[in-house]
Amino acid sequence: MDINKDALLMGKPINIDNVGLLYQPTIDEIAMIGYENYFKLLLPFIISERDLESESEYEKVDLYDITFNEGSALILALLFKQDIGTDFINGDFYWVIGEDGVLNRDNIEEFKKAIREINCLKEPDNNKIPKNLSPEQKRIHEKMKYHRKRHAEKNIPTFKEMINVVMHTGDSFISYEEVGKFTYYQLINSYQVMMNLNSYKEHKDYNLSMKYDVKESMPHWTETIKQLSKI
Repeated sequence: MDINKDALLMGKPINIDNVGLLYQPTIDEIAMIGYENYFKLLLPFIISERDLESESEYEKVDLYDITFNEGSALILALLFKQDIGTDFINGDFYWVIGEDGVLNRDNIEEFKKAIREINCLKEPDNNKIPKNLSPEQKRIHEKMKYHRKRHAEKNIPTFKEMINVVMHTGDSFISYEEVGKFTYYQLINSYQVMMNLNSYKEHKDYNLSMKYDVKESMPHWTETIKQLSKI
């Protein structure tokens, strides 16, 4: 499924065949749930086999089956703006979206892709851990994985930080009411644009100051924005 990035940027819903319109959550909606709780509710739809493969007790877990819980029903209701139910056919559960939408094994991957897009999440790394590792090699692999994850998490801005940057660092103040209407995708995009623009301005100020000898060059902020548009 190809997702229209222009429509995504403008906050439009995404049509998933045979399921329905997937609406992008606003900052107000996420705030009402709580930022951390929102992503916890999304977890069954964004977790990958790679996330579970080092945990022996989850080795045979079916990623499709773990989506069937009360929390998933809540997040589906938020995203589709429809009544959510479940049904059972040929030995398999599936989600009923509204009157005639069906979310099942056949289209769950399209839904997961859309979820990642609207929440600016990278595609999962499905490169499996090499088999037949020695206990020591496996220990080192897990240690490296832990530290990479910890380092990445340290560099992730908080929900509050992103909102504050968008509100206060532009040429004019943007109210809480206006930011609340942003979709999450729009918030992330605006935050990235403002951070890069501010970095460029700061670098330019250093260049113009007689106090500093800045040798490194920095691409014009418009070039950085072009690169962001390709993500």
